[in-house]
Amino acid sequence: MFYDISHFVSEDYGKHGVRSAEIARDFLAKEGYSKDFIEDVAYAVQSHVGEFNPRTIEAKILQDADTLDRFGYIRIMLFGKTTEPFNPENVSRRAHSSLDYLKRLEKGEFGSMWTKTGERELNELINVNKIILHGVIQEQEHTRSLQEYLEV
Repeated sequence: MFYDISHFVSEDYGKHGVRSAEIARDFLAKEGYSKDFIEDVAYAVQSHVGEFNPRTIEAKILQDADTLDRFGYIRIMLFGKTTEPFNPENVSRRAHSSLDYLKRLEKGEFGSMWTKTGERELNELINVNKIILHGVIQEQEHTRSLQEYLEV
């Protein structure tokens, strides 16, 4: 619930784990949770962005979940919503860039997942993303531009 909450109140993305942990501490303290529980939650929230190597299973699960979120079905949909479909160069460039990122992810350049479930889910999402991105590229290569339609 708290891990990305600071996105609503802060523009400093690099520090959003720290800021979200502060918000979590304040909220949970006001709700009467124990100090140990508050610190466990705050630690997981703060470490979810990879700033630390997580020590607890909760922090590892949250970090894995955050990574999975970047490649989930909603992100795939947002890729389509934020790409100008009538700008073939932009669509192709973004799709190729995403494929390059996925290759780097597969090679472990960004670290590994902390849980076996996270690893399995990430591999599945990478495969889904690859299928969709290759399809986008192929479709884009066979789509005429608006200018080409006007010339016919």
